Amino acid sequence: MKSHYTFLLILIAFVTNSTAQEINVSSPNIHQFLNNAEKNLDFNGTVLLIRGNDTLVHQGYGYSDRKNKISTNKSIAYNIASVTKGFTAIAIMKLVEEGKLSLSDPLKKYFENLPIDKNTITIHHLLSHTSGIGQNYAAEGEKELEKAAEKILQLPLVDSVGKRFLYSNDNYMLLGIIIEKLTGGTWESYITRTILSPLEMNETFFQNEYGAVTNLRVPMIDGKKPNINNRDYGMMSSTGIFSTAIDLAKLGKALYTHKILTQASKNLLFGKYTKIQSPWAGSNSFYGYAFFVTEIEGVPIEKIWLRGNEDQWGTAIAFWLPKTETTLIVLSNSLTLSNGEKPHIYISNQILKNFIR
Repeated sequence: MKSHYTFLLILIAFVTNSTAQEINVSSPNIHQFLNNAEKNLDFNGTVLLIRGNDTLVHQGYGYSDRKNKISTNKSIAYNIASVTKGFTAIAIMKLVEEGKLSLSDPLKKYFENLPIDKNTITIHHLLSHTSGIGQNYAAEGEKELEKAAEKILQLPLVDSVGKRFLYSNDNYMLLGIIIEKLTGGTWESYITRTILSPLEMNETFFQNEYGAVTNLRVPMIDGKKPNINNRDYGMMSSTGIFSTAIDLAKLGKALYTHKILTQASKNLLFGKYTKIQSPWAGSNSFYGYAFFVTEIEGVPIEKIWLRGNEDQWGTAIAFWLPKTETTLIVLSNSLTLSNGEKPHIYISNQILKNFIR
C-alpha cells in the first residue's frame, strides 16, 4: 500500500494569562460547537478533552463508516499516522536510558558499507529530521530489514547533514530498524514492552494486526477495508499504529510524570532543536524528537503535540499542556470538513482559541 504522509506546518496559538489556564465549556458551549461541526461541517471523529483528573469532553461525532452510515463510537481506534513517530522517539530514549545507544552514535555504528555521505549522520539527526535525508518512503513494501535499510541509505541526501529541518518518514524508518538491531526483536514488540504494556494502552495495536482486530476497526474513507496482511518496513516506526483517544491520553499522562521516561530524557525529547517559522503572530514553534513544542511569547505556557494524516485513513492530533495537565485529542477518519479545513486542525484550533483560557 502506497502511503502519503504530508507534513503540515501548523501552529495553533491562543492567548492566556501568566497564571493558570481556565477551560470554559459553557460560554459559548463547547458541546454545541462540536455538535454544530458534526451537523454543518460533516465532522466525523472523536474528541477528548481532559484537565487533570476531569474528563470534560469525550464523544464520537458523525460516522466511523460514512459509506454505510455506522455512527462513531467514542472508544473506536483510528490510524494515527505520524503520531506514531512519538512512540518511536520515546523508545529510542528508553534505549538511551538502558545504555544501549547514545544520541551521538553515528549510523556507521549500526550499518555496514554505509555510503560516505551518510557517515556523519547520528541518532540525533534522525530524531530531529536534520539528517539531510529526504521524504522518499523508500522502504515501503520491503519485508527484509537489511534491504529496507539499504533502500533508504542508498538514496542521495537532499541537503547537508545537520543543516536544516527536513521532515522525512525515512528518518524514523531507520530508527525502527536500529531498535530492532539493538533489541533482537521487532519494533512492535519493543513498543509494546516499554510503552503500551506499562501504560495499559490495551486498545492500541499495529497496522499489520488490523485484520485481526475486528472490534476496533475504522474503515477507509470510502468505506472499504484495506488489505493488510503482511508486515513491511514502510508501515512501521514512522507510522503504523492504531489508537484510541483514551489510550493517547494515557500516553499524555505518562509524559506529565516519570512513569516511562526520566526528566532528563523528557528534556531531550522536548528539546527545541529547530525553530520552525510560523504564520501565527506572537508565537514560536520548535521541533524536538518527534514532538512539536509551541510557545507564546511572554506566556510561560507550552504545548507539546504530535500530528499525523494519511490519505487513505484520516487525521490525528494530540496536544499535551504539561503545566496544567491538559490533554486534547482530535481523531478523524476523514481528510477535510465541508468548509475545506483539515478536521484535526480546525477542531483543535477552535477549542484551543475559544474554550481554553
